[in-house]
Amino acid sequence: QGLVAISRRKVRALLYRLAAAQDPVSREHLSFLFWPDTRESVARRNLTSLLSHLRRALPNPEVVRVRDDHVGLDAALVWSDVRALENQRVDSAHQADPAAHERVVNLYRGPFLEGIFQSDSPEYESWLTLERSRWEQRYLDALASLVDHEASVGKLQSAIDLALRYVEVDDLAEKMHGRLIELYANLGDRRAAMRQYERCAEILERELGVEPLPETQAIYDAALKGTLAPVAAPPAGPDWSKVPALDLPLIGRTDFLAELDSAFARARDGVGTLVLLSGEPGIGKTRLMAEFAQRLNGRAHLLQGAGHPDSQLTPYQPLVDALRPFLAASPSWLESAGCCVDEIALLMPELSDLTH
Repeated sequence: QGLVAISRRKVRALLYRLAAAQDPVSREHLSFLFWPDTRESVARRNLTSLLSHLRRALPNPEVVRVRDDHVGLDAALVWSDVRALENQRVDSAHQADPAAHERVVNLYRGPFLEGIFQSDSPEYESWLTLERSRWEQRYLDALASLVDHEASVGKLQSAIDLALRYVEVDDLAEKMHGRLIELYANLGDRRAAMRQYERCAEILERELGVEPLPETQAIYDAALKGTLAPVAAPPAGPDWSKVPALDLPLIGRTDFLAELDSAFARARDGVGTLVLLSGEPGIGKTRLMAEFAQRLNGRAHLLQGAGHPDSQLTPYQPLVDALRPFLAASPSWLESAGCCVDEIALLMPELSDLTH
C-alpha cells in the first residue's frame, strides 16, 4: 500500500518500539520509556493519547492491539525484520547449519534504527543503544561463524569476504584482523596479508594508542615466513597458551601471584573477591594473569572479556563478552543461578533462548 507518513516523532518512536517486540509490551514499561520523570497517572494518559495518534496514522487501526494492560502489533497483519531476526534462534556454539547464520546475516540491514533518537526521553535512548549493540553483536557472531565454516571447507575467498564485512563494522576486532592475515597467507597472497597487518596496526595506534598483540605479530611473522598451518576454526574460550614465552619462568612476580592465590582461596571459601591489576602497557599484566590461569589447573572456570573506553557501546560489555561463550557452552549453569538470570538477561537478552 506504499509508505505511511507519520509526522509526529514520538508516534513513530512508539511504532518502532512495538514493532521490535516479540510480545505485547506493558503500558507501565511504555509510560516509563517515554516519560520517566512524569507521574505514572499523567504518563499513562499521555500514552493513551499517543496510541490514538498511532491508530489514526496507520492504514488499518486494528494493527494496534491493547489487551490486559499490554500493547502490541497484530502479528497476522505486520512483518518486522527485527522479529524475523529474533526468530532465527542461533546458538553459535552448537549450531552446525551455516544456513541459519546466513539468514541472520541477510536479515541484518545495518545499525538498529540508525538516525532515530528521542533526546527528551533518556530511557528510550538507552533502549536504542542496548538494542543496537545487541543486534550488531548477533550479526558479528553470525559472520564469525560463517568465516570459520567457509575456511574449514576450503572456501578461503568467501571467508575473506565475510571477515572483511566483520571488520567493516568492528575495525578494532584484532582477532578478526589476525584471521584475515591467516586467510590471505593461506590463499598465497602475502602482500594482502601485509596490508592487513599494517591496517590493523594503524587502527589500533590511531584509536587506542597501542600496538598489535604479540599473538597478532606472531601470525604476521609466520605469514611472512610461510610457516602458517592451514586455517581452521579457532578454539572457543580464552586460550592462555598463546601468550609468548609462557614456558619460561616468571621472574619477580612471586608476591603478586601469592596475592592472587590468596584471593582465589577466599573465593572458594565463599568470600567474593575482586582484584584490580593495573599498570603501564607492556609491564607484564597479561603474562602474570596467564601464569595464574595455568596455576589454577582446571580448578575454576576461566572467562575472558575486554573493553576500551573509546569502543564500549553498552554497560558492563567486557563482562557480557566474558559470560556469553561460557553460558552458551554451559547452559545448565543457569538452572542454579536463580534470580540472577533475570538480572543478567537485562544485558544478555539471548538468555531467553537458553532457558526456554
